[in-house]
Amino acid sequence: MTAKKTDRKWFVAVQVNATSLLDEGVDRVLDLFQDAAAANVVMLSVHGFNPEVIDRPATHSGHGLKGPHGSAGGTFAIPNPEHYRGLPLGDARVKERLFEGFDALAETQRAAKERGMSVHLYILESAITGGHQRTIAGWPRLLEIDVLGRRSSLPCINNPVYRDWKLALVEDLYKSYEFDGLLWGVERWGPLHGALTGGVPSCFCSHCESVAREAGLDWTRTVSGYRALGQAMEAWQGGRPGTQTTFVEFMRIVLACPEILAWEKLWTERYLSLHREIFGVAKWLGPERAFGLGLWHYYFINPLLRAEWDLKEFARSADYIRPILYHVPEGTRIKHFLEALGEGAFRAFTKDGLLEAFSRMLDMGLPSYREVVSRGLPADFVAAGVDIVRRDVGPGMPIYAGIGLDVRQQGLRRAMRPKDATAAVTAAVLAGADGVVASRNYAEMRIDNLKAFGNAVRRRR
Repeated sequence: MTAKKTDRKWFVAVQVNATSLLDEGVDRVLDLFQDAAAANVVMLSVHGFNPEVIDRPATHSGHGLKGPHGSAGGTFAIPNPEHYRGLPLGDARVKERLFEGFDALAETQRAAKERGMSVHLYILESAITGGHQRTIAGWPRLLEIDVLGRRSSLPCINNPVYRDWKLALVEDLYKSYEFDGLLWGVERWGPLHGALTGGVPSCFCSHCESVAREAGLDWTRTVSGYRALGQAMEAWQGGRPGTQTTFVEFMRIVLACPEILAWEKLWTERYLSLHREIFGVAKWLGPERAFGLGLWHYYFINPLLRAEWDLKEFARSADYIRPILYHVPEGTRIKHFLEALGEGAFRAFTKDGLLEAFSRMLDMGLPSYREVVSRGLPADFVAAGVDIVRRDVGPGMPIYAGIGLDVRQQGLRRAMRPKDATAAVTAAVLAGADGVVASRNYAEMRIDNLKAFGNAVRRRR
């Protein structure tokens, strides 16, 4: 296979958080990125609550301090209160003493400018692994309400205060700092996904009810349908299936209450509209600054999510796409996903059978379940992911492949090796990617794998 041609300057970034910059020194870290990773971009996690992005890993990577600090997260730049005036929320600035007085963005911008590097910010909106945003006053009032009427763990995307707060955050960063781009991570799914994977579906708060009723949904039937689905899942997980297979019973529930699918569709539309609003504000304030969308890894292994997310629409509100293509840990992620599905509606399927069916549905050519669990996915997954995105977004949209370096995943059976990093970058090159991003957190990465990543980039050049 020969490399596909591109005329663009290759984008080579490393994702890093404020913790590593404090632990090892901003200048030292950026020198390492240039020397070891051949990077021309620093991608700073400037705001977030997810431990795997803002913290150190539990297992030491050979650099930096040992052990997680357990920060609740927040904003690692210095917020300007003017932009948040009138919002019923407290200061989002990270509160732990470790970060006191440290402006990660200002320091990164200074050091990057001295080295001729670009700075892109990374904001993961609030993913399933969203941590606990304990330090922001008023945050519990933003949380979703599940179908049983309980507060859940993530903020409701239909809560106007939450949406205004995110817009204020972007306005603050764009007006207060100089940087070259922003990557917005899109990593949430709707209530039907939550039910199918064994969770209690959310959100059914008053804001969501207003959105649904305005769209013409019968809210009472919507809630009762999701309750019926939740009760069925509970029975299936307890080994109490009915007279039919769980899949047939699931289809009966959905057919009897089409509002289930209607609310899933409407929730997804509202969620995806958030990044379009963010894009509009960002381009109004800084039209010359690139705006990217981080594409969740589930897009490549989940047929329902693939159907719901139209990348042609993504491309209308982005300057680049950064797909998550972490091939080694993806095998364990697939295992957990299939296990969750296999406890419910897909109980009649073997893991091998379900994986093969999904592989055919998604045109992915995935290995056998046993191989996926023991070895992860081959580096070809990176090339396949780039190709899938390219088919939808077209030749004009830059694709920066997210290469997972030492991503810590529960249940992962093998460590990443330098040859894995080399193979992933090579696959991205051959697929015609416009760049690569060493992901997801420098604090996790072993230096030998970062060097292998950089050597592969240099060979491409």
